[in-house]
Amino acid sequence: MVGQRRPVSGLPARGGFTRHAGELLRTTGPGYCVVLLDLDDFKPVNDKFGHAAGDAVLAAVGERITHWLGSDETAARFGGDEFVVLAAHDASLPDRLKALREEIVAPVAHEGLALSVGVSVGSAEVADGLGQALREADRAMYKAKGSGRRGRSAAGPSASRSQSARHPA
Repeated sequence: MVGQRRPVSGLPARGGFTRHAGELLRTTGPGYCVVLLDLDDFKPVNDKFGHAAGDAVLAAVGERITHWLGSDETAARFGGDEFVVLAAHDASLPDRLKALREEIVAPVAHEGLALSVGVSVGSAEVADGLGQALREADRAMYKAKGSGRRGRSAAGPSASRSQSARHPA
């Protein structure tokens, strides 16, 4: 991953992601999916246990996403409690996303506490450019949030443009 990294999550910011994702799409071709991940119940962690606890959660999520990534994939923290991944779109992606979701919702140890958050996930194939895929993944993510916290929603041709499933933690 290239670009300036955010100090807490260790992941690039939006600009670094956009540059690296664009480079991957130009050099490796089609076959990618944009995945947006929005942490659920993050604000209560910050409010109840303080910003150091919130930072511990963001750092853990950044590390978990980094370890999950394949060699020709990239990720970033878009801001606040929202993360984005450009992932290879192949037959293993649904299982890989399930594993990532399980990693993210696993409790984070911090000063004797087990901090828990959920995650809402939206995804879209990169068919008509990165910007369009980001917009579709964003809509899918908010659709997942609308169907209940900790949900997942996919948009794209292979998902009949709209598919939603709720996955409680």
